[in-house]
Amino acid sequence: ARFKHSFATTEDLQAVCEKHYKKPLDWFFKEWVYGEFFPSYRVTYTQAKKGKPVELNLEQLKRQTIPAVFKMPMQVLITFDDGTTQVETIENAQEAQKYSFKVPEKKGLQKLTIDPDEWILKQVPVETHIRGTRKIFEVKSLKMAADNSNLGIQIISAKKQDLTAIVYDLLGNEVYKQVFPNVYQIFDGTITPTSPFKPGMYKVKIEGNDVVITQPFTVPRLR
Repeated sequence: ARFKHSFATTEDLQAVCEKHYKKPLDWFFKEWVYGEFFPSYRVTYTQAKKGKPVELNLEQLKRQTIPAVFKMPMQVLITFDDGTTQVETIENAQEAQKYSFKVPEKKGLQKLTIDPDEWILKQVPVETHIRGTRKIFEVKSLKMAADNSNLGIQIISAKKQDLTAIVYDLLGNEVYKQVFPNVYQIFDGTITPTSPFKPGMYKVKIEGNDVVITQPFTVPRLR
């Protein structure tokens, strides 16, 4: 009612938020309102075996901006292989932090999702699910062809294995699936759908026996 038919400054907004939050929010407004850009997270998670703690390694990719690292509490959604879930809340304020979550006995990890309800303005360029005890392969680069006909991908694999690449659109729908057999050491391949990719945002999930890596890519509009 105070600002009805009027206007409010950013300082007024902060005062109203602090009234409801009942704590100072200088840190939030300094970084997320007056600061530059937004965080970009590299997410790596694993579970040694069923019933053991789920381990999360969360990194903020540093930029030449102010702040270089953002502070933000966030929710973590743990999805188990039986379909049940567990929600945790973490405090993230460093360039790299590790977290450990206790889980019920005999629960096996299927997927971990940071900020499942998309409250935080962010990017997640790399998401890695390590199923075993070490990282067996990594994606070095993604490059879209000039005519959008295929996505070039370079992979480095420590052992010979078959890898499956699945492309999803922004809504999570599967667009295309391709298998790369006998990938080993430095591998250059292409994901080639039956028709060129349509412009937009996508994610590609590369899945092996021990690791699943998910990375976004953009298909530009052709001129």
